[in-house]
Amino acid sequence: MKSKQQTLLRDWLFKLPVTHEATINTRWTHRAPEAVEQLTRRFLFKFNGQIWGKNTWKYGKGCEPLSVVPIVHNERDIDSLHIHFAFYGFPATLTDTEIKNRFEDVAKHTDGIQYYSHVNKSTDGKPSLAVDFGQAKCGGAWMNYITRKLSGSTDENIMFQHMYISPLT
Repeated sequence: MKSKQQTLLRDWLFKLPVTHEATINTRWTHRAPEAVEQLTRRFLFKFNGQIWGKNTWKYGKGCEPLSVVPIVHNERDIDSLHIHFAFYGFPATLTDTEIKNRFEDVAKHTDGIQYYSHVNKSTDGKPSLAVDFGQAKCGGAWMNYITRKLSGSTDENIMFQHMYISPLT
């Protein structure tokens, strides 16, 4: 991506009203580009179903998908392929804890996501989670972090095919 286009894209992304940030790690068996694309599609479909209700979401009864910007990071030096998400548009009836629990439940039950870290342990000796979800303290800072390598390289790519931005944005 040319630097002028990169700058314009990043400026536009920084203006999105991001409320939540998330990261999922992929298992080594799901690191091919096609596998990452399918994993992202499947994960977002399941997560939208958990947020809006499976029947409502599955049959398109009046709800929009969550607004999301998914970005793939390939950290070759540490053999880690992970997907960052910037979300907004959650229903006001859900608390942050409920949203986080639904995110973690979907991540735990989606094939291809590395749910527990194989390296790090939590303070009580149990494996720590390899997925992360939380409220964005500053959406612009999160967007800056997840787009920091956008330069046309294969190490970081916005998954435009799974990006959804609310028309009201």
